[in-house]
Amino acid sequence: MIVRLVSLVFCLILCAMLATAGELHTELFTETPTLNANELLQPRVIFANAATNRCYILDSGLNRVIAVAADGRAVMAWPYADEGAMPADPLLPSPALAGAKDAVYLLRIDRTQRQVDLVALDGPGHARTITLPDGMGNGAVTLDDTDRLLVAALRVAGTKTTLVVAREGEDGVMTPILTHDNPCDDQTKSLALTGFTLSNDGRLALGIAQSGDTAYSFTRSWLVQGTLHDGVVTGIKTTHRFSLLDARGKVLDRFRAAQALTGRNGFPVKPCVPLFTALALTPGGSIISAGHTLDPFFRVYGSEGRLLLSRPRQAIGGQTLTVLPVKEGGFRLFATQPAQSRVEEVTLDGRIIGELGRPVSFLLTHPLALAAAPAAVYALVKYPDGLYLLRFARDGRFLWARATPPPKGMENATPFLDTVPSGDHVLIGWRQPDTAGLGWVETVMDDGTPGLPLWPEVYVKSGLLTTALPQTPLVVGENGRLYVLRETKDGSRVQAFSVSGALLQQLPPAIQGVFTVAADGSFGTAGVDADGFTITRFTRDGVSHGWKRVPRPAGLDDRLLPACAKGLWAWLTATKSLVHFDDTLTLVDESSLYTPEGDRIDQVQSIAGDRENRLYLALPDRILLLQAP
Repeated sequence: MIVRLVSLVFCLILCAMLATAGELHTELFTETPTLNANELLQPRVIFANAATNRCYILDSGLNRVIAVAADGRAVMAWPYADEGAMPADPLLPSPALAGAKDAVYLLRIDRTQRQVDLVALDGPGHARTITLPDGMGNGAVTLDDTDRLLVAALRVAGTKTTLVVAREGEDGVMTPILTHDNPCDDQTKSLALTGFTLSNDGRLALGIAQSGDTAYSFTRSWLVQGTLHDGVVTGIKTTHRFSLLDARGKVLDRFRAAQALTGRNGFPVKPCVPLFTALALTPGGSIISAGHTLDPFFRVYGSEGRLLLSRPRQAIGGQTLTVLPVKEGGFRLFATQPAQSRVEEVTLDGRIIGELGRPVSFLLTHPLALAAAPAAVYALVKYPDGLYLLRFARDGRFLWARATPPPKGMENATPFLDTVPSGDHVLIGWRQPDTAGLGWVETVMDDGTPGLPLWPEVYVKSGLLTTALPQTPLVVGENGRLYVLRETKDGSRVQAFSVSGALLQQLPPAIQGVFTVAADGSFGTAGVDADGFTITRFTRDGVSHGWKRVPRPAGLDDRLLPACAKGLWAWLTATKSLVHFDDTLTLVDESSLYTPEGDRIDQVQSIAGDRENRLYLALPDRILLLQAP
């Protein structure tokens, strides 16, 4: 009875002290811009029309097609209802963009129904729906200079492969104009079209790849060329190339049959990298190819198919190419970079000399997690087409965005962020909805390049969750150790890692999550019970040496979101307030927060702090900055 009375008196005194909680006003750290037609997000397909001197870009992230003038100004935009996310590395981008004279179309392919919808975007086009012939539903489509639809497809019957090109007639019926037997050197298994392009002078080029079949130890890619004139294809010729991977998965820029090398000298037995996944034809007769993420090379071939030039060029997310002829002679070459939300103008040797459009710097409608480094702030944001990691300078300037999908098999996982003391990379942890610990932790460097995962094992559901979900399954301590509540086969366990990912310590099973870590390695955890939040203090070795209670009514749905600035701060969802703890993890202050417009903040999705006592708050629509007292 005496113990209960003492506890009650303690809680009443603390509540009376906190009843005089102050008010803190925030300032805008970043603002969501008013998007205009010139801004890009995930450009996936590009087409240049010499008649209008414009480039047309399918911006799948914002679901629209925009027309960009040659000087980079956006002049028009059309909405596009995306019926499904485009693949990260499309072999055949669908939908496609194509043009005839001064008309530009969006070609939407329904492969199940074997139909192509031609949507007229710009110019005097004729919108229509065309039914494809049998066996050509998986083909590639484009337009010729007379506004007729062309479709190319592979047909395999027994041991025979045939390349078929059909053309739209005046009655709207597709009629074969080319039947080319055995374009793939007697190969019939795992063949797919990877590209189809047609120039203004009638030259056409198609890419074919053989990949993914366990019977083959290397991938073959074929480049088929010909000329279309008055509805007739002539001059068909085929060349083929080979692409290999080394033991680390790095693409080697080689073009020779290497069956004798497979499985030896570091070469894998079954590499699989298709070439010719994006094609463009220049007025001078050259063929340009670049596009697949696993094939990071920009290549130029002569009209006879001989390789003239090869340069490394990353194309994260796949890319498409387009050539814009200019009146003075020559041409301009543009390539999409989906993951970086931009279209680049490049030279034949792969140098970047300009850009079209403007990348969307940020779209802060759903920030999910925050982390603050000495020189930057990271935010994991939900876009319409997936999750992105954004990096800002300390003054709020946008630096870059990177597509950051959850690990395979963890599509519904909740992300968590934290940075290491050196500030050279950020950690991303993923927690499944039905677990306490993280199933995966990966790293991203400060330039946006991916690092290695913290451990090389796949996520395993333990089914041993017996306590309320911990508030912070990922914490980087001042001592440089990474504390991770990890989901293992033996249950949820807190483990300490080095910055390089080496396992240093496994804490007792009773510890469920880490709230904060002191410079000496001691740490605190936060748990929920019927009377509120209980903060327990542990030594570096995981031995309990005291606890503190936050006397607030709390339930299992309430959270305590922590942030380490010069002191320990946290957002308490039960009271919708910012709380401050001293070095002994004693609650010393509580404040209501207000937006720059004077409205009280009642929802914070994530909170982060830096060592200069600045706190960053992720609201559902923006990020706010608070200079803590």
